[in-house]
Amino acid sequence: MRRIVAVNLGLMDVISRIRLLTGTVRPFIFGKVRDALRVRYATAVAKRSVPTEPQTSRVLRSNIAVLPSSSWMSIHGKRVLQFARRARDGEWNAYALPKWKVGDPDPSVPDVRCTHELSRMHHWCAYALAAHIDEERADEWCELLQDEIELFIKTYPPHFGVHWQFPMGVALRCFSMLTAWDWARQAGWTDSAVDARIAASAVDHALLTMARRETSGGMTTSHYLANMLGVMAAGAYVTGDSHTEDWYTAAVEALEEEMQRQFTEDGMNFEASTGYHRQSTDIMVQAAVLNLRFSKISPQTPKFSPQFKNLLRYAVKALQQIEAVGMPLIGDNDDGMAVKLTGLIPDTSYLFDQAENVLDSAEHHIAPFKHVALEDFGLDMLVNKHFQLTARCGPLGQYGKGGHAHNDQNSITLRVYGKSFIVDPGSTTYTGRPKQRNTDRSTLSHATVLVRGHEQNPWPKDLGEGLFWMLKDSARGEVITSNETEWVGQTQYFGHRREIKIIDSEIECVDSVNADQFVVIFPFDGDVVVSVGRNTARLNNDGVVLQLDWDNGSTAVLQTSQARRFANQVENTTLQLLVQGSMVRWSLKVLSRNSTVVI
Repeated sequence: MRRIVAVNLGLMDVISRIRLLTGTVRPFIFGKVRDALRVRYATAVAKRSVPTEPQTSRVLRSNIAVLPSSSWMSIHGKRVLQFARRARDGEWNAYALPKWKVGDPDPSVPDVRCTHELSRMHHWCAYALAAHIDEERADEWCELLQDEIELFIKTYPPHFGVHWQFPMGVALRCFSMLTAWDWARQAGWTDSAVDARIAASAVDHALLTMARRETSGGMTTSHYLANMLGVMAAGAYVTGDSHTEDWYTAAVEALEEEMQRQFTEDGMNFEASTGYHRQSTDIMVQAAVLNLRFSKISPQTPKFSPQFKNLLRYAVKALQQIEAVGMPLIGDNDDGMAVKLTGLIPDTSYLFDQAENVLDSAEHHIAPFKHVALEDFGLDMLVNKHFQLTARCGPLGQYGKGGHAHNDQNSITLRVYGKSFIVDPGSTTYTGRPKQRNTDRSTLSHATVLVRGHEQNPWPKDLGEGLFWMLKDSARGEVITSNETEWVGQTQYFGHRREIKIIDSEIECVDSVNADQFVVIFPFDGDVVVSVGRNTARLNNDGVVLQLDWDNGSTAVLQTSQARRFANQVENTTLQLLVQGSMVRWSLKVLSRNSTVVI
C-alpha cells in the first residue's frame, strides 16, 4: 500500500510543521497543493452550473434500491416507524440536538459534526420505508417525504450553508434522497414533476461532490468513499444528463481501488477505529448492492470485481465479530453510517441484511468464537463463557497520520456476562471542545499504562488541524502472543509489555515498563460501582461482581467521563494504580453473577 498522507501546513504550529516534514510521516505536500488548486477551480466551475434547472428529459430510474428483507421488517419495523415519527416531529434523540425540522434555521450546537448528521437526511429513508410498513398511511408518509425534499431544495440552495459545507454529507444526502424516493415510488407514489426536480437536485449534489471530492493530496478515507457512493447513486438514477454515465463509471472504479487501499487483509478498515470500520463497511455494502442492481438494468456498466467482494466479505465478518463483543469504541467514533433506518444511533442490522444480497456467505449471526485476531488492525478478541475481552496493539492508521487513532496501545476492554466493566472512553466531541477531544484520545483515558505523564504518541499543539494528527508512531505496538487464553503486547513506549492470561473465571495480568514508577489505568463503565480496599477493589455492575487485586501500588479514584455514543457524555469512574517500581501483577476474578457466588 502506498504511504502518502496529507497535511494542512497553514494551521500547524511551527514545531509541528518541522516534525511532520522531517519525521517518519511524510506529507504529500505537492498533492495537497494540487488538490487545493483543483478544488478551487472545479468548485468555481460547479458553482456557475448550480442550481440545475429541472427538465422533462431528465428523469429518474426506479426499482434500484432494495427493500429490507421481510424478516428484517418484522423485527425492526416498529423502530423504523418510531424514528420516522420522531423525525416528523423534529425530535432526534441523539447527538444532543435540539428540536429541528427541515426548513428551520440550522441548530446551534457546540460541535458542527452534530449538524452534519442532520444534513445527511437519513430519516428520509425511514419516511419511505414507513410507507411500506404503515400501509394505511402510505400516502401520508410519501407526501411528507416529498414535501421535505422540496422544502430542502428551496430553503438550502446548493453550495450555501452548513448543509453543503462537507462533501461527505452532501454525497450521503444524495444517496438518502434517491434511495428514499425510489422506495416511495415502489410504494405506489408517483409525480413526474417532482421526479424532474429531484433529478436536478441530484445533479447539483453530484456536481459539487465531484468538484470538492476529498482526496486531500492522496489521503483518501471514509470521506472519499462516501463521496463516491453519492456520485454513484446520481449516476445510476438520473437519466437524460450528459454527466451521469461518466459519474457512475468513475465512482465504481474509484471504490474498486479504495477497497484495496483502505481495507487490509484481515478485512478491517485502515483508520484505526472500529466506528470508522463500521461506517466504511456500510458504504461499501450499499455500493455493492447498488452496483448489483444497476448492472441488471444496464449490463454494459462496470461491475465490482470478485476481489472487491471477497475483501468486503472479510470486512462484514470482522464487523460482525466486533459487534459480538459489544462494539468496543477503539479510536474515534462519530456514529456515522451510510444508512440509518431506526434512528441516528448506529444500527448494523440493515447493513448485514443488505450484505446478504451480494455476499453468498453473509449471515445475520456468526458462529460463536473463542479468539479472533485482526492482525493488520491490531485487535484481539478473547471470549469464554465469562469474559469478552479485547486487546488493542497495532498501527496508528491512515498511513501513519493517525487522524482517528487514540493513544490506546496495549489497552483492553472487558465485558462480563454481557455487562460492561472496562471501557474505551469513546469520542465526546471533535471540534466543539478541543481540550475534551484531546482528553478522549489521551493515554490517560485508556486501559493501559502511563509513564511520567508522557503520551504514547505526541500530537500537534494547535487546536485546529492538529486535532486529527499524531506526529509520530512512537509507541510502535506489536502483538507477541495471541491465542484463546493468552495475549502479550509489546510497545516502544518505555518498553511497556502487557501479559494477559485467562484461566476460567479469572484474568491475570503482568505490566512491566522501563521506568521506576508508572500508572495502570482502569476506566470503568458508568454503571460500575467501585469499592476500594487495601490492594483490592470490588466492581459491581447490576449484580455481576468482580474483584480486582494487585501486588504493588497505591490507588486514586477519579470521576471521569466516557462517551458510549458520540456527543453523549456520561460520568464514570477511573481507578488509577500508582506503581512504585517497574512491574505490577494484577488480576480480575468473578465473585458473583446476579447475587450468585461463583466458586
